[in-house]
Amino acid sequence: MQGIGGIVCCLLAAWLLVCPHVRAQPPPVVTALISQEIRPYLLAVEGLEASLPYPVRRVYLDGPQGRTLRAVEEAVRAGAVCVAVGPESVRMVEQTADPPPVVAVMVLDLPAGPGGSCGVSLRIPLETQAGLLRETFPGLRRLGVLFDPGSDPSWFDRCRAASAAGPVEVVPLPVHGSRGPSRLFEGPGPDVDALLFVPDPAVVSKTVIRYVITQCVVRKILPVGYNSFFHEAGAGASFVLDYRRAGEAAASLVDHRLRGRPCPPVTPPFRLWVKKKTVQAVGMELGEPVPSCVEERP
Repeated sequence: MQGIGGIVCCLLAAWLLVCPHVRAQPPPVVTALISQEIRPYLLAVEGLEASLPYPVRRVYLDGPQGRTLRAVEEAVRAGAVCVAVGPESVRMVEQTADPPPVVAVMVLDLPAGPGGSCGVSLRIPLETQAGLLRETFPGLRRLGVLFDPGSDPSWFDRCRAASAAGPVEVVPLPVHGSRGPSRLFEGPGPDVDALLFVPDPAVVSKTVIRYVITQCVVRKILPVGYNSFFHEAGAGASFVLDYRRAGEAAASLVDHRLRGRPCPPVTPPFRLWVKKKTVQAVGMELGEPVPSCVEERP
């Protein structure tokens, strides 16, 4: 029997030698092209690395490998999939010739490419925001959305679609330029129960944001922001994205790219921070119980 076992082992070894394709293949390398070495991007990359069974090679655009397009092309092509972290990385990949499949993360708008767009946008669907706010604040009937149509006129259509999708009337509040938000509060102000800030060039100044929040509270309007700064500035509710979990969600899309499959849409992971002091000041009441993603914070 031992002789037969030795023969079998020899035959198996010989078969593996002549059939190298059955040997274990090295795992694919994923390139993480990072726009800047800043904390939100690094948190996303940490989530990506912790969730992937493949090695991840970091390439920083503000580092030695990101100084020229040629160096970036070489780094990107060395991976089976490129995860573009931040808008600058997406734009750089779009300039490269024959890039590998791309997964974008930490961007507002996903790039269109071969196989369709793929990634985790930082935009929480307006329908999702309106629905969660109504569930958290049952008395909310009219939600205003503050934006500059000169930079993104699509908000009109988004408000119309969100109104049609749920129980909250979503009201567009267009402003024009950096002085537009202050003009919105001339007189009685907008006829809404809550005002939602969205990423918009007209409302990025911290001074303007604080002014709008103050005017909302004075007029018994619930101000709703989109990151931790708004919470610190006094907003009654703030959608705060979880950057590490965004990276984890991007990791789930890498496998789709490796297999050549279309990527499913992904809602960015977030929490809704509530400042009870502001909620009480505007006369709004919390529902009972509040949704699991809601956190009451001082």
